[in-house]
Amino acid sequence: MQENFTKAVATWFQDLGRRTGAFAVLEVEQILGDKAVSGKWDMAVRVLPAGGSQAIRLLIEAQQRMSPLLAMGILERMPTVAAAEVPVLCTRLISDRVAELCRARHVSYLDEAGNCRIAAPGLFVQLAGNKPVRAAKQSEVDAFATKSSRIVRVLLSWPKRGWQVRELANEARVSLGLAAKVKRALSDNAFTEQRDRRTYLRDPKGLLEAWASRYRPAGARVALYTMRKTDEAERMVANLCAGKGLEYALTDLSGAWRLAPTVRYHSSTIRVELKDDAAIDDLIEELGAKRVDSGANLVFQLESESFSFYQSREVDGLRVASPLQLYLDLHAQPGRSEDAAKEILEREVLPSW
Repeated sequence: MQENFTKAVATWFQDLGRRTGAFAVLEVEQILGDKAVSGKWDMAVRVLPAGGSQAIRLLIEAQQRMSPLLAMGILERMPTVAAAEVPVLCTRLISDRVAELCRARHVSYLDEAGNCRIAAPGLFVQLAGNKPVRAAKQSEVDAFATKSSRIVRVLLSWPKRGWQVRELANEARVSLGLAAKVKRALSDNAFTEQRDRRTYLRDPKGLLEAWASRYRPAGARVALYTMRKTDEAERMVANLCAGKGLEYALTDLSGAWRLAPTVRYHSSTIRVELKDDAAIDDLIEELGAKRVDSGANLVFQLESESFSFYQSREVDGLRVASPLQLYLDLHAQPGRSEDAAKEILEREVLPSW
């Protein structure tokens, strides 16, 4: 069965070469021997880049099914190759996570639908978005959904700690069943690993980037205009929230300025707990602010997910969102927020890993 699959993979390269015109297949070399013993590849495909004179030998690792966890193990065991050789991982379906792992290891990849990234001297082919020939197996839980992401937040907030499932569930304030499902999903995607019956982060940066790519604030943004100066308005909101028993935290550029003051801001963004609409209306009225369609200098990010305030901290008498939350919020905003997000990542997040 594996031999038939390997032959099918050879046709993928022939089809890819014809379709893109990027290269021509010169030879398909079947590699004999027990790969488990010899460490050899499933086969080699010699190709000639269009307009080139130097052939390239693509060394193929062929697997019919490929999970991120399996890919991680294969990539870690791949032997060193010569200059004119390129390791290529081939499987029926390359997920975004497997593609990310391959890129991180400088390994090329190709799937049955033609999605690929093949990088070599004189040859670069990248295709994405082709519909899979076979439907992908759906995970039983979305680790980045609002409630599930509490587990992700806890793991990234304590990056060097090992957790039992019950401990994760208690810290994230979710059910034991949901914690177990999210733990399994993160392990299957090679974001975490098990050691001594505890869950540890394996790829914290990959997990954060995967979360950030999916993250969008769930609540509405209320654009306001106030005659008060920026600092005065922020402190008045803080006092009013405290009096009403509402959680709050500065975020976006106004929060980033407190932790990594590199990008100045003129409009404050404050995450405010949404208990009911009336409390927010009262807050706006007591602040003396007005809702506006343009020209806002104060924005309330209404938040019904109380766990988004997890590990917010006090800076100069004001609550500021955690570095993780700041990164997520900044990542979701265009413009100058990108620079601030990078600064928060480098100053506050990465050193903890």
